[in-house]
Parts: sequence; structure tokens; C-alpha cells
Amino acid sequence: MKAPVLLLTYVKHSTLVEILNAIIKYNPPKLYVSRNLASSQELTLESKRVEEVLNSFKPKFEIEIINNISHLNINDSFHNALNNVFEKEDSIIVLEDDTIPSDAFFAYCNSCLTKYYSNNQVHSIIGYNFGINDSVYSYAFVDAGLPFWGWATWKNRWKKMQHLNSHHNKLAKLTSTEPNILSNKPYLSKAFNRHLHNYITWDIDWSIYGLVNGLKCIIPGVNLISNLGYVKIATTTTNTVSKFNNNQRFRQPYRNVYFTQKSTALEHKYYTKQELFIKEFEQR
Repeated sequence: MKAPVLLLTYVKHSTLVEILNAIIKYNPPKLYVSRNLASSQELTLESKRVEEVLNSFKPKFEIEIINNISHLNINDSFHNALNNVFEKEDSIIVLEDDTIPSDAFFAYCNSCLTKYYSNNQVHSIIGYNFGINDSVYSYAFVDAGLPFWGWATWKNRWKKMQHLNSHHNKLAKLTSTEPNILSNKPYLSKAFNRHLHNYITWDIDWSIYGLVNGLKCIIPGVNLISNLGYVKIATTTTNTVSKFNNNQRFRQPYRNVYFTQKSTALEHKYYTKQELFIKEFEQR
């Protein structure tokens, strides 16, 4: 069974056609497009170009546009879109206007959405793995996924997080003594604490929720998403020479034997790359 897709857009238009073509190839039962408005007069033209691309998009499947009535910060924009989608859907595959999926990404998400549907310990499926090329047959569970570039989840996981506003307090309590759940990831502790005072991105909150509740994200042994959003007009990914800009993605079609072998080595590689990513993010 195919899951619908949510595409979140803002002012990045140069990559939209490639993403939309990938979605056409996937042919979802429905596409939701969230349109956030420009935050300044300087970005209005970019926003209009996004609108022009979307208006020229005429697929055979159903499209629903989620229009924000005013500009929302990145956190509120994501929450508004996902809350809207989950009024109608039980699961969703999520892309942004700068995340380019491989052909295998959608099949990987659908396979995991089905396989882990009843396993409430898995709260997310992530397609981006920092460009790690471990093995096409491997996967890993991580307890602190980040970033969520090309991912999928279920309604019951997302809605439960919405009703557990105490997870920030729970994080503070769980990390008040040593050793704790972040003792071996001090870089995350710093990022999480900074986030509590400034909602600079949406997915840190989602990562905290999973971590403090003992939930897992699943990641693939090869990278299934390229982020082409490292541009000057970006909200957070402004380092145009970042080592995480446009990481190569897996180009082969999906096969059922892929991502079936659990790999501890992949888990360690992921955290090593994640630390570099967070340090770069903090220096922007």
C-alpha cells in the first residue's frame, strides 16, 4: 500500500521541478503541498516563483494545497502542515522543497511503514544518512535521529507527541545526573538546550521526544536523500560549502532484500557524522 506525500515549500524553487518529477514517478494516492508565505518583501519574488512552479504542476493524482494565511516560523509551519494531514491520513511520507529523493526512497518508506506499523517503539523512518555508504542490505535503529530530511511516520506517533508537552522537562530530568542518555552525545545536549530557548528548526523537538521516550528511528545503509538547500536564502542551511550539501544518493531501484540486515557499525557511523553535522550547524 502506498502512503501519501506531504511536500513543504517556502522560497526555494530551483529544486522543485526535480522533486515533483520524482513524486510523479512514485504516483502517490494523494499529494499534500504546504505553502508558507515569505517572511520579508525581499523574499516575495522567490515565493511567487514557487507558486508558479506549483501552478504548472498537473499530475493525475489528487493534490491538496495547505495555504498558510501568514508567514509561520519553521516549527509552526511543520506542525500546522502535519496536524492538517493527520486529520485525514494514518501515515505520511514527508519531503521539503530542497530534499531530492532517490527512486528507492518511497518504496523503502512504504516497506517500513507497513513492517513497523504495530511497533510503537519505532517513531520515524529517515531517508537521509549523511551520505554513508555502508551496505544496501543494512539498516540501523538510532535513538536520536537528526536531521529529518526525507522521512515518514504514522498518525498515532505524531499525535502522541503533540499531547506530551512535558518531554522538555523529561529531558532535563533524565540528563541531570551522570551517566545519562546523552553522556556519549554531548554535542546533542548542547543543541537540545539551545533549541529550548530558540525554535530554530522543527525537528530537534521531534528528536527530543523520541529520545526521552525510548523510541527509535530507522535509517538505511545507503543514502536515499540529497539536500540541495544549502543556499544563502535558506533558514538554517546557509553554508554553501557544507560537506552535507548534495550528498550522493543511491540510484538503483528498490528491491525487497534491501535494508534487511541490522548493522551496529552503521549506527556508529551515523552518530559520528551526526556530531560533525551538529557542530557545523552550531557554527553557522
